[in-house]
Amino acid sequence: MDFHRVFIAVTPPPEARQAFAAYAAKAAAAYPGIRANDSPHITLIFLGFKNDEQVAAVRASLATINAPKFTASLEGTGFFPDSRFPRVFWLGVNSPGLEELHRVVAAALSLPEEKFTPHTTIARIRDVRQAQALKDSAQENPFQPVSFEITSFSLFESFLEKEGARHEELAEYSLH
Repeated sequence: MDFHRVFIAVTPPPEARQAFAAYAAKAAAAYPGIRANDSPHITLIFLGFKNDEQVAAVRASLATINAPKFTASLEGTGFFPDSRFPRVFWLGVNSPGLEELHRVVAAALSLPEEKFTPHTTIARIRDVRQAQALKDSAQENPFQPVSFEITSFSLFESFLEKEGARHEELAEYSLH
């Protein structure tokens, strides 16, 4: 039986991805200790490893969701797990609609409600000694907010590779 590392996410439209890519590339060029993300997405729920039967059940549950389109804005930066020991540099997503979609997806999958911090990863930080310089740079050169419409969400499979994670869309679900 095959197992798949799966998650549900929203992919920003091309104009938002372009703004994101330019900001991520600038950060990666300035700080060689980070690895820039080249496939921006906004994770709604990470499901982990699921077998073929479980993935089919997830697909079926997601297909029942009837939720409206909404707007979102990429804005503000932050760090996970926190700014003292950062491992991930992220760009925030402001959208009540996204938070509602997270709740709807969790309910469709009968998952308990968990804390949700809407974001897309700019880069993973390999050398925490550069964290302060990166934080200073983020304050001096803030990301210029970009608003966009979210018209769908997707089920993805994630493949962990030496260069980083690679994501493959398994199914897309339209919002109405």
